[in-house]
Amino acid sequence: MAALWAVVILTSVILVFARSMRVEAISANNRVSSAQAAAVVRGAEQYVLSLADVAAGDPSSLSTYSFEALPVGEDPYDGNPLGYFWLIKPDPTNNQLLTFGLTDENAKLDVGSAAATELAKLPGMTDDVVAAIADWRDTDSDVTSQGAENDYYMSLPQPYNAKNDRFETVEELRLVRGITNDILYGYDRNRDGVLDARERSYGGMATSINSAQGDGRGLAPFLTVYSTEPAAATGTANVNGDAAAIQQALAKVLSADRAQAIVQRSGAGGGQQGGGPPASQPSTAMRFTSVFDFCFKGQMTADEVDKAYDSLSASSTATTQPTAVRGRINLNTAPAEVLACLPGLEQADVDKLVNARSAQTATSSVAWAYEALGGEKAAAIGARLTNKSYQYTADIVAVTGNGKGFRRVRVVVDARQSPARIIYRKDLTELGWPLDLATRETLRQGGTLEPTNASVDPAN
Repeated sequence: MAALWAVVILTSVILVFARSMRVEAISANNRVSSAQAAAVVRGAEQYVLSLADVAAGDPSSLSTYSFEALPVGEDPYDGNPLGYFWLIKPDPTNNQLLTFGLTDENAKLDVGSAAATELAKLPGMTDDVVAAIADWRDTDSDVTSQGAENDYYMSLPQPYNAKNDRFETVEELRLVRGITNDILYGYDRNRDGVLDARERSYGGMATSINSAQGDGRGLAPFLTVYSTEPAAATGTANVNGDAAAIQQALAKVLSADRAQAIVQRSGAGGGQQGGGPPASQPSTAMRFTSVFDFCFKGQMTADEVDKAYDSLSASSTATTQPTAVRGRINLNTAPAEVLACLPGLEQADVDKLVNARSAQTATSSVAWAYEALGGEKAAAIGARLTNKSYQYTADIVAVTGNGKGFRRVRVVVDARQSPARIIYRKDLTELGWPLDLATRETLRQGGTLEPTNASVDPAN
């Protein structure tokens, strides 16, 4: 009996020990997979930084690069990649599709600098939320009609002060009175910009968003705090500067006679608009609000604008040192919802812009908008437009080569200086795997992946 009991005890100890070792082995394997996924993310971040440097302010140059199922490293045993990563972004025209690439921050409305009338045009926006945003970012403690200042925020169960300063992240909007998760993110619970079947089911029951005013993805896809351009590029002629320099820049792309006529007609350099010799010294006032404004007053044709636009810039000559510009909207990448926020534009104008843009074979310029809208309307919004972008969001999804570990990280990179740098980073792994489950299952079965760079439904 003693021998039998000894065998039973030893067997029990062995079973417990074996179970403990199995748990430890699984745990170690999970830690290894997590570390590998984190390493893949770091590789993806370096890829994003290099792309931002390559773009040099021109997002159209990124169209030839791959963003889906990119392999990282090589397994020394089977030669397969150690992991893959995707740069995901929402499809701007279909809230049920996912596409791939970098998201241009200049394609969004800057919540820190946009006028209240512009914010009010966003899908699902209300007057009280616009007023609360204005009060949060202004520097005083005066309550705007329907807005909120310290009296409101300090009365909350967990009180805090109104910031009365600029926004540092889009997520900071959650601190503003009236902005809930439903308003900011819509039904998009995992914040990938796609409404999957489960989220659409939730959306059918939710009542906090007026679905007639938006596509259910909330305000977040249309807002930014990062859209900042450096000072005017070297080599461009400031239309508010010396008339001779403007004329010289125009003469390089147009005839000398035509350049002279445009400068005289516009009144550049302090001369009289409509004719007469321009002054040789620059004016201290900002005569032209934008390049389009100069083109319109100089009675330039759409073809001339297309040739000359990138040779010109517009800034106040009273500023001795050119400064960075915040909040301009890239006309080549902004969705219709953001274009509709531009002052003075009707829906018909937005449709013209979208249609004209889709017909462009190359979108490195915005001169095409001069013809699409007409000179007068283009001049009115010219100061709000750009064809450059220096900040990009990358929503990185990384998975190990065996499909066991994954990470999802969102970063914002700034390429105003080279090398580009990461200015924002947030781990979104807890929100779950945003791609189709078949992808990871393929890897778990020992398969490999091939990129397609097409819009996909994550459910399939």
